[in-house]
Amino acid sequence: MLTEGDLLKRHEFNGGHEIGHLQPDVAFFESYIKQHGRAVEDCMTANVVVASPQATLAEIVALMRRHNIKRIPILTNGRLSGIVSRRDVLKAISATPDSVARGDDALRLAVSTRLQAELGLRREKVEVNVRDSVVEVIGEFESDAACEAVRIVTEAIAGASCIVTRKARPTAAH
Repeated sequence: MLTEGDLLKRHEFNGGHEIGHLQPDVAFFESYIKQHGRAVEDCMTANVVVASPQATLAEIVALMRRHNIKRIPILTNGRLSGIVSRRDVLKAISATPDSVARGDDALRLAVSTRLQAELGLRREKVEVNVRDSVVEVIGEFESDAACEAVRIVTEAIAGASCIVTRKARPTAAH
């Protein structure tokens, strides 16, 4: 795959390749070929990171972040069936409406489910109370960051406003 990143590594943009007083090694020669070669195979990224059409957006984003790349080719039965870019991911995320819960019971269930799915907070660890779409989440949260994450998860559900109550952990009796 030949990317703009590959092209920007070319000698035309980098002012040439100097070895100085160092002994050239394999990496030097490979870099020279990539910067000066005239065939696509000389300049392209050879070990391409790919995904299948069944990959989730989260998996695609994780690959992009891990490998510091902007596009992921999608292969079906070993053949290119598409390319997912950062722009595609952003469009998909912005077009996906968050869960819309109707009524206090539905909102309570939606919040509990998302707290468990996204933050690993099981229903036994947190208490979710809802009244007139105001959600109160009560729990023994480890940190301010945990409380903030609970608030963000809860308020991402359309129609919910959130109050997070941090209970003190019970102290052991001596």
